[in-house]
Amino acid sequence: MSRAGHPLLRDPGYALLKRRILAVTGLAYFQDKDEALAERLQRRLAACRAAGCAAYLALLEADPARTGEWDALVGELTIGETFFFRYSQQFQALRDRLLPEVIARNAATRSLRLWSAGCATGAEAYSLAALVRAALGERLSEWRITILGTDINRAFLAQARRGEFSEWALRDVAPADRAAVVEPGQGGWRVPPELRGMVEFRHHNLMDLPSEPAPGDRLADFDIILCRNVMIYFDQPTLTALAPKLARRLVEHGWLLIGHAEGGVPFQADFEPVLAPGAILYRRRQDRGTKQRVSTAARPQQRPTVTARPTPCRAGAASAPSLPPAPLPPDPVAYYQDALALRQAEQAEAAEQALRRAIYLDRGFAMAHLQLGELLRRRGDLAGALKAFTNALRCLAEFREDQPVPAGDLNAAELRSLLVGQLRQLRV
Repeated sequence: MSRAGHPLLRDPGYALLKRRILAVTGLAYFQDKDEALAERLQRRLAACRAAGCAAYLALLEADPARTGEWDALVGELTIGETFFFRYSQQFQALRDRLLPEVIARNAATRSLRLWSAGCATGAEAYSLAALVRAALGERLSEWRITILGTDINRAFLAQARRGEFSEWALRDVAPADRAAVVEPGQGGWRVPPELRGMVEFRHHNLMDLPSEPAPGDRLADFDIILCRNVMIYFDQPTLTALAPKLARRLVEHGWLLIGHAEGGVPFQADFEPVLAPGAILYRRRQDRGTKQRVSTAARPQQRPTVTARPTPCRAGAASAPSLPPAPLPPDPVAYYQDALALRQAEQAEAAEQALRRAIYLDRGFAMAHLQLGELLRRRGDLAGALKAFTNALRCLAEFREDQPVPAGDLNAAELRSLLVGQLRQLRV
């Protein structure tokens, strides 16, 4: 990439500073975004009165605990886009399948451990707390509940602990259901004390996660881990290293929930994909050293249907918010969901046919173009992958940056960044 733009790109120390930042944070998102990175770095250099990139790198290296200038830099580099019950199909699966299964399995210990990794400002962790409270009802006080939210951005965590949110963070929660998760606050909404008390927030960088949990490690023995829209910022080597680390933080039969665009090859050795209505869930493989066949539960026998709104809780139990309605999708979405399951079942040709049918029915289906590009790239058809990723990028031309992408759990800015990274790798 030419460095004729931002003046900082001509600093002799820029390349080394960039490599160090990406190595510590894992934010491969900025690998091909020198202008954006330079703009953010310039603000920090000015704040610190650093003479140049080498001087600023020296400041960072003088902060080995990463609690000073590293925090300020991370605050410039990370985005806290989040909202309650984001990607409703996964929350439906949590409510209808995963939580009941885990609660039944842990009936003897009456213990439940959930981790929201990359929790941003906390809406995801509080959404989990609302579902757990509704699922246990009057039994809640009898259980030991751990809901841990972690993030690399300490400013996000401070906001999460306050539990204060704007109207925008509740856009997928019907007004009649908001009392289950928030109460009116000064200038917006506030999570009530009983839900805030169920969640703990801690600083953590996923890049620092050891290969194996040490004795007494609190990041271990989770029943369910949510790590969504975090790994889109990582490169493939980082994902390949991270997948087994997450698996080792789960109990037997534990579950991992990730974003639509975050699965695939790096997870197949350690996780078994399982198809749910409108979503794919990942269950920890029991023999992680041996590649196993994908469970028939992940193979679509028919097009997935979407569950109805939640059934009422029993008398006396806290009611869960009605998740956003997900009516039976039109044919393009149905073919797309078929393709996701077929890919995970290692039926690549059938998955490609389903994706092409979805695109034929809806030329502007960005997520279908993305998945087709991934499939073709892994097959070695780089020209086809390049065309598919380019088509996906074109589909986003009319989207606002914060606009959700249909059939995905990404907004347009996040998907655009992912696609630019894919295109950069293909053009190297």
